[in-house]
Amino acid sequence: AYESPRFMGGIKFYAQQGEDSSREFAVKYAKNGWRANAWVSDFGDTDNDLDPQANIDGNATPGFFGAQSGRGVLAGYKHKSGVNFTATYGESDLVNNSQRDFINGKLGYTKGKHAASVSLGQYGSKSAQGLAGANHDRTTVAYHYAPTKGVRLWIQATQGDTEGQKSFNSFAIGGMVQL
Repeated sequence: AYESPRFMGGIKFYAQQGEDSSREFAVKYAKNGWRANAWVSDFGDTDNDLDPQANIDGNATPGFFGAQSGRGVLAGYKHKSGVNFTATYGESDLVNNSQRDFINGKLGYTKGKHAASVSLGQYGSKSAQGLAGANHDRTTVAYHYAPTKGVRLWIQATQGDTEGQKSFNSFAIGGMVQL
């Protein structure tokens, strides 16, 4: 992965080469609390075979790893009070020639070592023939704590709804140590 130094008052270029010829490129901007990103990804040869995640939940839908490529944009602002918001839109092309898209909005508050947020997202799909698939809405509440530099802990709860079925719920606790 490569991330350039900032230039022209807040712009960075990001590039990554991964296994199986995967690539990601992004342009990032951050200045005075504002941030914006635009990215494109090519997931390489990782999914040219049958997707092992395709039927993990008994649904006949390709899992996350069914994506061939993707692109998206993000815009956000963090006020000096700690209140922040982010909006994201993205699309992906799947190996079965279908497509997925998503739009997500997040409202958060960050103060010192603590951060809390709520995000709302809507995910759609379209078959290879152009027919609309099921819509999926998701709500996530999260709390992050960074007790010291390089250490992060988090907890989050997510509820998803696929066209009135209350189809997805998760609860996660995690952490990360950067060396």
